[in-house]
Amino acid sequence: MYASGRSGSPSSRSPSPTSSRCCTERSTATTIAVDNKIFVGTMDWSYLVKDLVVATATTEYQKFVRGALADTIVLGNNAVSLNNYGGDLWMFPSTTEKAQPVNVAGLGNYLNYGVRNMIPDGAGGLYLGMANPMNRRTSLTDVAPEGGWELLKMTKK
Repeated sequence: MYASGRSGSPSSRSPSPTSSRCCTERSTATTIAVDNKIFVGTMDWSYLVKDLVVATATTEYQKFVRGALADTIVLGNNAVSLNNYGGDLWMFPSTTEKAQPVNVAGLGNYLNYGVRNMIPDGAGGLYLGMANPMNRRTSLTDVAPEGGWELLKMTKK
């Protein structure tokens, strides 16, 4: 098992990085082999598109998008589960096992919409460079996470 520098509960997303939603909101950002395991970081930009869809899409298109987005958005009401946003980190434990989610919610910050880069730390862990375009989300007085680029360390348990 692996642990990131942040805590957070896994979301209710499908445990498969090749689900039907893959091409509509997720894409592979980076892949690396460490400690005989393959790690795959993804981009998940559904947080950025949700408001645009609510404001501009036709009713027919909203039905399609509701199925494609990873969250339980209620279009028109904009009720959103924030646990479903953020880039994913998956691990293939071996060449014969399917991918397991390490974290599917931006590694503790749903504004992290992807894993931009991964660098091994030499001890079986990784440094993760996160993609987070919300540079102006910096208020320390609200409950929202902070925006901007993050460098996280993931260690082997």
